[in-house]
Amino acid sequence: MDASTNLQRRALQKLALAVMQQALDDAKLGSPYRDKALAWINGKITNGLDFQLCCDLLELRVDYVREALWQSKMIPAPRPTTVLKVHKREAAAASRRPLSVAAG
Repeated sequence: MDASTNLQRRALQKLALAVMQQALDDAKLGSPYRDKALAWINGKITNGLDFQLCCDLLELRVDYVREALWQSKMIPAPRPTTVLKVHKREAAAASRRPLSVAAG
């Protein structure tokens, strides 16, 4: 790797670090940019200089970084996006069934 390439890489790493720091600042409670910052950190926004690319430039594993942020409570863990949907008739039928209790 020549000096020019190394200099460019270091410049990109500095940029990635600055972008990540800004996202963490924006992810704080009360910030008007909180939702966008959390979406970016959690990989919901993947265009341009996304969180994955920042981690790659800094030679960090994105899954470890996110887990560390969640564990330290710096950001909330994302909510599951899958929702269990029950057909209305099935739900109504289930609510009319008597509960069976096993005799002991």
